[in-house]
Amino acid sequence: MDAPQFTALVGNITLGKKLPDAVYLHKAALSEVEQTLANFIHAVATALKIEDNQWDIAKLSRNEFRLSLLAYPTFFTESYPSLHRSVTVDLNKLSHRVINYNDTDNPPILHRKETMLSKHHQCYKEFQAITQEGENAGLYDNSRMIGFKQSWLRLIEQHGYSLIDGRLFKAHQSPQIQINAPQKARLTDIKRPLYDMNFQHR
Repeated sequence: MDAPQFTALVGNITLGKKLPDAVYLHKAALSEVEQTLANFIHAVATALKIEDNQWDIAKLSRNEFRLSLLAYPTFFTESYPSLHRSVTVDLNKLSHRVINYNDTDNPPILHRKETMLSKHHQCYKEFQAITQEGENAGLYDNSRMIGFKQSWLRLIEQHGYSLIDGRLFKAHQSPQIQINAPQKARLTDIKRPLYDMNFQHR
């Protein structure tokens, strides 16, 4: 695959969390993008020896021949999961960069998880409700304040809410029932062809 084809395929994606410079997709949603692109993403992971359980989100650049494989291992069990590791791949240079966040108390966190899944996914409506809670609380009014864990927790507190079992409650209230964290969904295995790619780590 070359850069123009990659850009065209990313531009044709109809789902996902779309930002000006990238599209974010959970690997469970790759079955709904063009097969050529899905196969290519899995081929990059294979070439870099990244196991299927070591990444959850594909971040696809809309303007460059570049993608990232992001590990959010608690995607299905936490409302706002933390990023554990990112592998960013420059597909022009065939080089990649790894950043680990396990040792930081202020990692990037994920919002609007439903946008990264198919609308037919069993968790879609639940994640949509979580996002709506944040919208109703005014937490998304300034998107620059929500990207990292500590600033997100401060923002919740400043708006007079508490985060209990991943859901928002007014600080003076306590939930009357126990809210269970969503169970981890079982992902459909995707068969991946092997490609011969040689990447340089930097």
